[in-house]
Amino acid sequence: MISRLNDLDKKILLHIFNHGPDSPVFWKRIAPESGMDEVRKSFKRLEELDLIEYCGKFIKGNYETSSVKNNLKIKARPQKGKHSYFCLTRKGKEYVKNLKIS
Repeated sequence: MISRLNDLDKKILLHIFNHGPDSPVFWKRIAPESGMDEVRKSFKRLEELDLIEYCGKFIKGNYETSSVKNNLKIKARPQKGKHSYFCLTRKGKEYVKNLKIS
């Protein structure tokens, strides 16, 4: 089933791998050509495949505070967000590493 991921799914995985936890809400700015329904379905599909997991509304660790504006300051303290954030599972990280190699 993992081999049947579409381009949007792979973009989401690569983005979370490179930038840390992210929310489906921000994808309307990152990939405006994809509709919100399509993005939410992709996040749900990736969660069902155990490639990403729900991280809650807090971002822990040294993550960029904005996935759109990468020049914003990186903060070390937990950030309370208004949205639900998703991060990669171990299986998701292994998949992305294999995706980058091939």
